[in-house]
Amino acid sequence: MASIHHVLGKLCSWSPTPHGQG
Repeated sequence: MASIHHVLGKLCSWSPTPHGQG
């Protein structure tokens, strides 16, 4: 699901999580 990946990418973009640091 492209939408799911898009949302996850957005969240990781501003989320202070290790995944967003990539």
